[in-house]
Amino acid sequence: MMSLYRVQARQKGVVGYINCMRGSWLGNPFPLNRYSREMSLINYEGYLKWRIRNDFTFSTYLMELGEKSKTETVTLGCTCKIFPHEDCHVDLLIKHIKKLSNTE
Repeated sequence: MMSLYRVQARQKGVVGYINCMRGSWLGNPFPLNRYSREMSLINYEGYLKWRIRNDFTFSTYLMELGEKSKTETVTLGCTCKIFPHEDCHVDLLIKHIKKLSNTE
């Protein structure tokens, strides 16, 4: 069973996560102050697919996260101010990590 999770990194006591915040390697370059949530996610998914196809180091890193998550918990942290049931770019990362590591 895959253990790959998104956490709200701003919450007090949340530690030990991989940084997926804006400005990081895994961050969403489509900010909500310029795009609606829907357009931000659509744009990010296209960007993510392009990056997986064209950036070997990036796609390899995502595959390694997927493999690691097969044996231990991998926690991805972002600072989206959303409810847990709402999607953010980390959910798209998780989806593509699962595809890359064949754990869908």
